[in-house]
Amino acid sequence: MSHTKYEFMSELYKNILESKYCLELTEPNKNKVYKENFQDAIYRVAHEVNKYDKNKFAEMKQKSIQFISNKDFSPAGGIWRAAGNPSSKVSFVNCTTQAPVKDSIENIFGESLMNWSRIASYGQGNGIDISGLRPRGAKTNNCAKYSTGAVSFLINYDASMQVIGAENRRGATKPDIWIYHPDSEEFISCKSDITKLTSQNISLKIDSHFMNCVEKNKNIELKWKRLNNEVFVGEKLFDNDSSGPNIEITKQINAKNLFQKIAYQAWKTGEPGIEFWDNSEYWSNSNYHPNKKFHIVSTNGCSEQKLDPFNTCVLASINFYNMPLYHENWKDWLVERVSFGIRFLDNVMLAEYEEKRSPHPIQRQKLKEMTRIGLGFTGLYDWFIKNKIIYGSEKSIEIIKIIMSVFSESAYRTSIELGKERGSFTEFKKEWFTQSPFIKRLCELTNLKLNDFEFMRHVCCLSVAPTGTLSMVVGTGGNGCEPSFSPYYERKERAVTGEYRTHVIYDNCVLNELKRKKLKVTKKNIDEMIQSEEWVFAAWNKNPKKNINPINKIKLMSELYKYIDSGISVTYNLPESATVKDILEIYFKSWEYELKSVTVYRDKSREGILNHISDNNKNKLSKLVSFKRPQEVICDIHQTNVSGQKWIVLVGLIDNSPYEVFCGLLHKNFNPSIYTKGKIFKNEKRNYFLVLKNKDKEIKLDIKKSFKNDGSESAMTRLVSLNLRHHVDIRFIVQQLVKSEGDMTTFAKAISRVLKKYIEDGSKLHGENCPSCQKDSLIHQSNCIVCNECGWSRC
Repeated sequence: MSHTKYEFMSELYKNILESKYCLELTEPNKNKVYKENFQDAIYRVAHEVNKYDKNKFAEMKQKSIQFISNKDFSPAGGIWRAAGNPSSKVSFVNCTTQAPVKDSIENIFGESLMNWSRIASYGQGNGIDISGLRPRGAKTNNCAKYSTGAVSFLINYDASMQVIGAENRRGATKPDIWIYHPDSEEFISCKSDITKLTSQNISLKIDSHFMNCVEKNKNIELKWKRLNNEVFVGEKLFDNDSSGPNIEITKQINAKNLFQKIAYQAWKTGEPGIEFWDNSEYWSNSNYHPNKKFHIVSTNGCSEQKLDPFNTCVLASINFYNMPLYHENWKDWLVERVSFGIRFLDNVMLAEYEEKRSPHPIQRQKLKEMTRIGLGFTGLYDWFIKNKIIYGSEKSIEIIKIIMSVFSESAYRTSIELGKERGSFTEFKKEWFTQSPFIKRLCELTNLKLNDFEFMRHVCCLSVAPTGTLSMVVGTGGNGCEPSFSPYYERKERAVTGEYRTHVIYDNCVLNELKRKKLKVTKKNIDEMIQSEEWVFAAWNKNPKKNINPINKIKLMSELYKYIDSGISVTYNLPESATVKDILEIYFKSWEYELKSVTVYRDKSREGILNHISDNNKNKLSKLVSFKRPQEVICDIHQTNVSGQKWIVLVGLIDNSPYEVFCGLLHKNFNPSIYTKGKIFKNEKRNYFLVLKNKDKEIKLDIKKSFKNDGSESAMTRLVSLNLRHHVDIRFIVQQLVKSEGDMTTFAKAISRVLKKYIEDGSKLHGENCPSCQKDSLIHQSNCIVCNECGWSRC
C-alpha cells in the first residue's frame, strides 16, 4: 500500500528532526554505516514497535506509517530513538521517577545517585523527592558534625546529568520537596542563579492544609523528625524505613510569607513549580491499591506523569489540528486514532520488556505489574483557531467536555479490550481499581460503567505532555494543551552540551492557517488574519489585548483534568509586565479549581526557554539566528601556558566576536610572536587549516596535525565553540570555565584567561554577589572581576 510522503514544515525542522530521531545504522551484510532519513525513521518505528503484536502486526504497521506521515499522530522521542536501535541500553521510555532518596551517604552517593545516572544513560528523564534528607544544621555522626541540608545534594544530581547526556538530548529531571520540610525555604530560591542546576526543574509539594493557612495568614510548623527509623515531614509519615539516629528539627514560619516567596521566585525565574500533591494522590488510580509501593511518590521531569517508584511513562500524541471541523464527522476520526494510539503504546511496552531495555529491574517488573502509558494530544489551540473558537472561552470549555468524553472513553474501552486479549496488568483487581474517584467520575462523564472493568490493561492511559519536538513532527503551533506564545518567537533548544540553539520562526498555527486558506506567507496577510477574535496568544507583548486571561486557561485545564488520569504538563505563560500578585492569583485559582500542578513563566524572566520578539529587536534578528559557518574565518592567535607547557589557542572571529576556539601544543617551528592574526579555513572534508601570511607567501597548517593535544582539551574547546556559535554569552562561558574542577582545571582556566580578553570592560557578572558587600554589583574590568559598589577586586 502506498503512503503519503512526510513533508517537513521547513529546512530547520528537517535538520532538527533528523538530528534527533534518525539513527546511524549498519547495512546488512555490507558492514557499511549510513544515516537514515526521516521517512526511513518512520518505517523503522512502525516496524520495530509493532513487531511483537501477534494479532495485528500488518495493520498496526500500516496505520503507524499512515498516521505519522500524515501528521495525525507521533510517538515521543524515546520511541523514535529506541525502536530498532542496536543498543539495548537505549530505552523506549521517556521518563520515570525513582524512589525518594534516603537519609544516608550510602543511599545518596550509592544507590540513589547510581540509579539516577543509570536512568539518564538510557535516555530517560527522572523525578525524585528529596524530603527524606535531614535538614541543614541537623547533627551528623561524622567529622562534619552538622548536615549541609537536603538542598545541598541537588548539585550532585545535576552534575550527573551534565556528564551523562543522550545524543542531542538530555532528559528532563525534577526534584521535589515538601513545603513542611525545614529546608523548603532554601529550596524555593535554589535556582535564583540560572546558571546552576540547569538540568533540573524544581517543584514544591503543597496541600490544602498549607493553602488554608495561607488564606488565614497562619503560621505553620516546618518539621523533620526521625523516630525509631521512621521519618516524618511535617505531620506526615514520609518514610517508614530510614535507619539513623533520632533527630528533630522544627521551626515556625508564616505560611503567607512563605507562599509569597514562592510567587516572587517564580516571577523572577519561572521556578519553582507547585504540585498540589493531595489532589494528585486523591485522583491517582494506583493509590487505591492496598500495597503502598504502587502509590505515587513524585512526577517525571515535566509533571505530566505522577508515578510510583521506578514506574514509567511512554508517550504519544494525536494531532488535534488535523481533526475534522466540529460540525463535521470528527468523532469517527478521533475514535480510530485513540484506539490506534493506545494499542501502539501497549506495543511499545511489549518491545521495552521483550528487548530488556529497562535500566532498573524494578522498572522492568512494573512494565507488567502496574502498566502505565500516556496517550495525549497536541494542537488543541490550533483546532480551536480552525473552528473560530476562542481558547479559554466558555464555548471552548463546553466543546472540550464533548471531545474529551469521546477521547477518554475510547482510550479506556481500548485498554479494557487489550486486557481481554493480552491480560490485565498483573496487579489489577476490579475491587480496588473501581474505588478510584477518577474511575467513578469517568463513569459519570462518559458511557463507561463500573461493571465494564472486568479487565484493564493499564492502570493509567492518558497524559498531556509538553510535546515540544513532537509538535515539530506534526507541525502544530500550540504544544500539547498550550496556546501559541505569540505569532513569532525565538525557540531556544537545549542540547546535550547545555548550550541553547536559537531559531526565529513564525508560529506553525499561523503558517498552517495561511496554507489552509490558500494565502501567501506575508507579513500583511498574517497581520490581517490574526485580527479575528479567535486569534489569542499566551503572552504577546506587542498586543496585550490579544493575550489569554490565565484564569480562563485554568478553567479550561480544570475541565481537561476530569478526563486525564495521570497529569497535564502546562505552563501559565505571562507577559513581561505580569506582577507577583498576578502569580499569586493564578496559584489560588489553580488550587480552587483542583488542578494537580501549576507552573508560571513570565516573558523574558530567564534565559534558554522562549523569548517573544518585540519590534525593537527586529534589527537584531540576524544576530540571534544560528547560521552556517563561512568557509573562512578570521582568527586571533594566542599563546598560553598549561602545566608548564606552551599552548596555542586560536579564536575564530565573526563580526569581531569570538565564534570558535581551537587549541594545541605549540609547534616547535611556529613562532607566535610573528603571527598574531590568521584565518581558519574549513575544506569540504571538514578539516580545519590555519592560514598565515608571511610577506607574499601563504602558509597553510593542518590544525589537527600541527597543534596536537590528547583529545580531552580538544573536547573542551569543541564545547566552548558550540556555545559561542549558538550565542551563549561569553561571560557565562568564562564563569563556568573558572569554576571547573578536576584534571582539566588548569587547561580550563588557561582558556578562560584567553576568552576574558574578549569581555567588554564594565559588563555585568551574573549569578554572583560581591563577597565583601554582598551586593549584585560585580563587573568585568581589565581581565578581572571588581565590585562597582565597594571596590573589592578578585585580582
